[in-house]
Amino acid sequence: MSYEKCVRKAQLRKEWKFMTANLFPSSGGHRQVNNDCLKSNIFQLQVVDDEGYPVEVGEKREIWIRSPVAFRGYYGNIEKTKQTITENGWIKTGDIGKLSADGYLTMLGRIKEIIIRNGFNIHPSEVESLVITHPAVNIAQVIPILDYRVGEDVCACVTLNEGFNVTEEELKTFFEGKMSDLIQPSYFLIFDSFPAGASGKVDRKKLQEMAIGRIKLPEMPYEK
Repeated sequence: MSYEKCVRKAQLRKEWKFMTANLFPSSGGHRQVNNDCLKSNIFQLQVVDDEGYPVEVGEKREIWIRSPVAFRGYYGNIEKTKQTITENGWIKTGDIGKLSADGYLTMLGRIKEIIIRNGFNIHPSEVESLVITHPAVNIAQVIPILDYRVGEDVCACVTLNEGFNVTEEELKTFFEGKMSDLIQPSYFLIFDSFPAGASGKVDRKKLQEMAIGRIKLPEMPYEK
């Protein structure tokens, strides 16, 4: 399942249970969004640029939240608290998202998961949502592969639905022309299953190590 989702009634993340339907009217209400932020009596949300300024509707940047019931910092770690919470109380979530004109938030993944290939930012969830449209694909995880030629390259790791038999080359060929060249994976790798961490989520770092072990990357030319 893709991480991308359209969030309604402030149900942003499983951990944020304090956010209720109070953010938006339950029926007949109009959710007005501009380039400031979404507001309610207990909660504020905005999507901001690298300098902390709100961006235009539809732009994909970091999500910040502010609420009197949000956490106030890390116990015993003042430095990390300062890095996470601004002086005026905004919490930097580390999540990438975008707001629509009618008040919906689409979450696209984590900042640290962004792949930068040839200077272009690629959100793994966007690629994953396309890869899983193939009838043979059950789960897709898109990860970066370090490559001196482009910085980071894109690798789509997949597990297959039962009864399907498809090769990695066939997957790559299938998606040629079906997605922008800017986000097209250079590699497709098929796995029986993905490594999982203690929480049960896919261990992306371990998956990356396994993928690198299967890809023959060119060595950087030696300069005298």
